[in-house]
Amino acid sequence: MSNITINTSLCYIRRSGKTLMLHRDKKPNDPLHGKWIVPGGKFEPGESPIDCASREVREETGLVLKKTIFRGIITFVIETPEKYLETCHTFVFESPSFTGRLIDSPEGYLKWVHDPKISSLDIFDKDKIFTPWVYKNKKFFSAKFYSIGSQLKSHKVTFFSQVALD
Repeated sequence: MSNITINTSLCYIRRSGKTLMLHRDKKPNDPLHGKWIVPGGKFEPGESPIDCASREVREETGLVLKKTIFRGIITFVIETPEKYLETCHTFVFESPSFTGRLIDSPEGYLKWVHDPKISSLDIFDKDKIFTPWVYKNKKFFSAKFYSIGSQLKSHKVTFFSQVALD
């Protein structure tokens, strides 16, 4: 079985009980076409997780993050039909403070969505599981999702009241 590993960051940009969501509808061959997501994407060479989140937010929304909270890490493991094992480490941030004006995003349509309405959007099933961890549980989390193809088989999460590195 071959292995592929990528690193990504995403950021929940929030204000007044709303989150900035991106409807991916501008690129017909986009594997995320039609889905609602928060801004984010893959690391570029030499980037740290916060560098990636800040750049992706700026490119996709025009906003500049002022305050950023590191909320968690999610490891997505996907076994493909070709027997590849794809691992994606996703660094999750939240930002309640930012500057700038929204742009006409090259990725899709941007919209401020009331937090309780997010789960009714066309978002990925995995997002429906972990988005409440960002909103409701203010503890740092580490999670793992395991899928075969697009079918989620299992997930687990650990919450930390504090992160101590010795």
